[in-house]
Amino acid sequence: MKHLPNGFSPNDDSINDYFTFFGNVHEIKKIEIFDRWGNLVYSEKNLIVNKEIKLWNGTFKGQNCLPGVYVFYSEIEFERGGEKSIQGEITLVK
Repeated sequence: MKHLPNGFSPNDDSINDYFTFFGNVHEIKKIEIFDRWGNLVYSEKNLIVNKEIKLWNGTFKGQNCLPGVYVFYSEIEFERGGEKSIQGEITLVK
């Protein structure tokens, strides 16, 4: 994977508005994003990546999430084979 972002700003300026992965990812088998209290705010499974995919837009149940640090867990499959679990932190800024 070429780039794993650590922050994004979902403010509808068309610049860095989504949390996403970049690189040689073929499929996102699972991704979950949690707030600092452990609440699941985003979840997707079995996303085939054929170009840049826009994942989380910083909302939960139609409402903007608060700025802060969120944690994610993902399982990805690479274009040339192989799978990897990746977890980390993502900062939502306004």
